[in-house]
Amino acid sequence: MLAFAAMTLPITATAAPGRFTGAFKPAGPYVSGGNNYYFRVQGLPDSAGCLQNWAFVNEADSGSKAKIATLLMAYSQGRNVSLYVEEDGAGYCRIVEFVVQ
Repeated sequence: MLAFAAMTLPITATAAPGRFTGAFKPAGPYVSGGNNYYFRVQGLPDSAGCLQNWAFVNEADSGSKAKIATLLMAYSQGRNVSLYVEEDGAGYCRIVEFVVQ
């Protein structure tokens, strides 16, 4: 009976674990519509494991204004960044947090 109960429990999908990209100099930013991968950091290294060579922050994301301002500062000063990214439901890399070096 216990085995049957275990088999009927709902199974939930888990998101792919996040990961750091490793330090890199971001290429030029790309800005789109508010929730259409709004602010994109381009030039991600292969170590990021993203399907594309960019990661994004959407306007509705927590702390988006501070993230975008800091990423623009890093880009304009030629600083390295290391992004922590997670894949969204469509397989694109969302920037969760990052370090400017």
